[in-house]
Amino acid sequence: MDNIFIQLAIILGLASVFGFITHKFKLPLLIAYLLGGLLIAAAAIFDPSQSQVLHFLPEIGIAFVLFLVGMEMDLREIRKLGKAILMCSTLQIIISSIVGFVLARLLGFGPTESVYLGVGLSFSSTIVVVKLLLEKNELSSLYGKLAVGILLLEDLVAVLILLGLTVSPSFLHFGFQQAFPIVAFVFKVLLLFGGAFIANRFVLPRVFGAVSESMELLFLTALAWCFIFVSFAISLGFSVVIGAFLAGVGLAASPYHYQIQGKVKP
Repeated sequence: MDNIFIQLAIILGLASVFGFITHKFKLPLLIAYLLGGLLIAAAAIFDPSQSQVLHFLPEIGIAFVLFLVGMEMDLREIRKLGKAILMCSTLQIIISSIVGFVLARLLGFGPTESVYLGVGLSFSSTIVVVKLLLEKNELSSLYGKLAVGILLLEDLVAVLILLGLTVSPSFLHFGFQQAFPIVAFVFKVLLLFGGAFIANRFVLPRVFGAVSESMELLFLTALAWCFIFVSFAISLGFSVVIGAFLAGVGLAASPYHYQIQGKVKP
């Protein structure tokens, strides 16, 4: 069943049916989406690994959600919460990793496998948490902003940890070849955030000021900016989540961000 329209019909149909049921029980719609996906996989209606729809649509959805989240974030508030976000994220990763490592060892896994499992268990799904916060209209609350900040920082740390796990132990002897991935990562982080800062400060205000007379053109330009910056982030090795969020943050201070939000929001 390779027809994209048939796959879309099945996916959206199941999501609607399960969504109706979960809504009646006052449960999050996210559960409906999970149940629909489980049914498709269990019943082998079509092969999810070969579905173009399932490869394409989730990435677009994630980009839009985090783009909206970024537009609702105030950079001044993020700076104020920076210390709390850093402390909470660090403690959460360390404690969860230790607990995961101990549990893995108790279950009979080796030291290396336990480290991987412990680190893996220390990270959360950004899109799941953000979706729940959006559904409850709690994204602008203090704990909502803290949660988003912690999750985004975790995404960056995850990339760094993956790099660290691939570096050989001889890195401790400060070999350049072993240190290069870490140095490259730091450079990419600076390039990503530096690019976002420059665009936010010097480019975006002029661009959106020039197209603001047409609502359709304003929306089109916002989408273009979102996908351009997400593509830039992906090319540097970062996730769609980080790229879309920073693209949204770039428009948070724009006087047109309410109009853009109104168009992007479902």
